[in-house]
Formats: sequence, structure tokens, C-alpha cells
Amino acid sequence: MLDQKVMKMLRESPLLKDLEEDLIVQIANSGRQLTMKGRYGRIDKSDLSRRLYFVASGEMRMLRMAPDGQEHLLQRFKAGEFFCLSALSSGHGCNNVMVSSGRVELVCWGMIRSVPLFRIIQGSTIMF
Repeated sequence: MLDQKVMKMLRESPLLKDLEEDLIVQIANSGRQLTMKGRYGRIDKSDLSRRLYFVASGEMRMLRMAPDGQEHLLQRFKAGEFFCLSALSSGHGCNNVMVSSGRVELVCWGMIRSVPLFRIIQGSTIMF
């Protein structure tokens, strides 16, 4: 069960704000909590196309590796934000990696774990 602060952030998110409370609770309970410790927690690009992530606390950074081996910062995701929605809904990977910047608490959903969430995503007109 997610704590009340995370539940409040989910309720207020653009993706879920218009849903009934019992459906939000069902979606929240189907998520898996992850903790990224330190500054070097990584989510591999193969996982980015199979799960939807929500930042409960901290910050994640999306990086792309250049041909010369340097990492380039593309985007930051802070507490209260979802990431990988478009990659998950399209089924195509984004060819990036996510790196934590310090301790980060995440909630993630895979397609099998949260059928109600993915029905909402398929019918949503929200663009992230």
C-alpha cells in the first residue's frame, strides 16, 4: 500500500485526476514500489518500453548515449511525474536510459500487473 503523500500525488496527476477514488486505489495497489539508492541507480532501456513509472520522491534523469560515448541529458522527471508513457503505449523503446540523482522512490506498472491502468491509458487523450 502506498503512503498518503504518494496517493495524493497520484490523485492530482493529469492522467488520473478525473477517475473515481476506488479505481485510483486499485491502480495504486497494482503498482510495484522501487527504491533507487545513490546517484547511480539505472533503469535499462529495455525496461523503459515495458513499464510505466511514477516518481514518488527524488528526481530521475533521461540520458541518451552519443556515438562518441558521452551521455547527454534529455529530460528530468521530478516527484509527481510519470515517465515512459509514450514508449509503453506504442510498444517502441525510447533508446535512452534513466539514472537516479540521489535516492529516488518510484512506483511502476507493467501491463500484466495493472489492466485497469492500461485501459485508461489506451482511452486517454492526454499527451506527455
